[in-house]
Amino acid sequence: MRRPRKGFTLTLTSAVLLTLGAALAAGGGWLIALGGSWYYLPAGLALVATGILLLRRDPRSLWVYAFLVFATLLWALWEVGIDWWPLAARGNVLFLLGLWLLSPWVRKAFKARDERSRAPWGLGAALGLFLAIGIVSWFVDP
Repeated sequence: MRRPRKGFTLTLTSAVLLTLGAALAAGGGWLIALGGSWYYLPAGLALVATGILLLRRDPRSLWVYAFLVFATLLWALWEVGIDWWPLAARGNVLFLLGLWLLSPWVRKAFKARDERSRAPWGLGAALGLFLAIGIVSWFVDP
């Protein structure tokens, strides 16, 4: 059985982020034209930037994604407050993708480039904050 080429996981992850980001940005631009939320266009562009940086094996990709997670949390809290279901609907996919970006399969690509990068800690902090607020929302009656 053949082993996958080195970097296949990183390339596939980048392709997924680029595809999701392009779709989100296009839909966000259309939503802005209709007078809707301005969140989706910049969020899509942040996903595209993350995908491009990830292809380059640049640890800054995790910082861009951490900023996206944090900005999404602020937007969700502003829009729906501390209410579990709406918060989960706004952050679930981003949260899971963030966990994937912290996985050893993706992070090993950065080891050769910059072992001292603090980017995984930044993304971990953003995901941890999102998780903490999600857990608090379980105990708040909206």
